[in-house]
Amino acid sequence: MPEIRGVAFDLEGTVIDVEFAHFEASRLAAEEVGVHFDPNNLLPDIVSKIPNAIGGGNTVNSRGIWELSDGKSTVEEIGRRKFFFYNQIIEGLATIEPRSGFLEVFEEIRRLGLKVAIASLTPPNQAKVLFERSGVHNLFPKDCILLEDSVTKVKPDPEVYLVAAQRMGIHPSKQLVFEDSPTGLRAARSAGSPAVAMPIYMFPASIEALKKENPVAIFDDWSKIDTATLNALLNI
Repeated sequence: MPEIRGVAFDLEGTVIDVEFAHFEASRLAAEEVGVHFDPNNLLPDIVSKIPNAIGGGNTVNSRGIWELSDGKSTVEEIGRRKFFFYNQIIEGLATIEPRSGFLEVFEEIRRLGLKVAIASLTPPNQAKVLFERSGVHNLFPKDCILLEDSVTKVKPDPEVYLVAAQRMGIHPSKQLVFEDSPTGLRAARSAGSPAVAMPIYMFPASIEALKKENPVAIFDDWSKIDTATLNALLNI
């Protein structure tokens, strides 16, 4: 039997890549308050100006934009405009699917008899669209799908991963976490759970930020996790 007894997945970025929609929406909301990000080098530009932009959530990014602006708007209004643009982008997508290779790794995890959970701070209304379009929620027990309203503290606080382990009926140290952001990795580490980084973006600054959180491994593609690699991760 593997040392690991259950696996918890972050949702956005890790399982479903809609990061481009979030950052383009942030760019459009920022333009409205006189803050300009380079559309041809968008994510590195945002990350250089807003610490913890990757995985920081709507509040972190909206506050970051507000701090760069003339202050005439509010963090809340910037956040509302960001989600207005995000929803427009999502509605225009022909399909929303899990990242390539995820389903194969997930099937192997289930074949091994491990418990599974989603441990995300995505707002329920936003997650609902992603679930309906992708069908990802059908892979998990309902009581093991944790979203923003499931906890009181946001990442990097470990609460969401402590609750995920509790829902799966395992000790946090027996829970393997898959995350795409430094903030999420820190939350997993604080919960006492080993974590694998699954970034969307591989530019140097983002990888260095991930490495600082001491993940057990970093993969930019689920298809790179073959059976032997997965077994090694489950027996760390």
